[in-house]
Amino acid sequence: MGGKIESFFKEFGGFIVGSVFGIILILLKVIDFIVAVLVVLIFGFLGAYIQKNKAKVKEVLKNLIEKW
Repeated sequence: MGGKIESFFKEFGGFIVGSVFGIILILLKVIDFIVAVLVVLIFGFLGAYIQKNKAKVKEVLKNLIEKW
């Protein structure tokens, strides 16, 4: 039984390592894409909030600048 597994990895070891490496690279790029989409969405919602609550945001920023 051990000989079969060993021969399998000798024959397909490079393919397995290459596939795992490719999957890791794809996952890293997908994570970068997800982060980019989240940043865009967060700033979109922030802009919408500021537009709808201009007076409140203006007052908070004014108080923050005065304290600083």
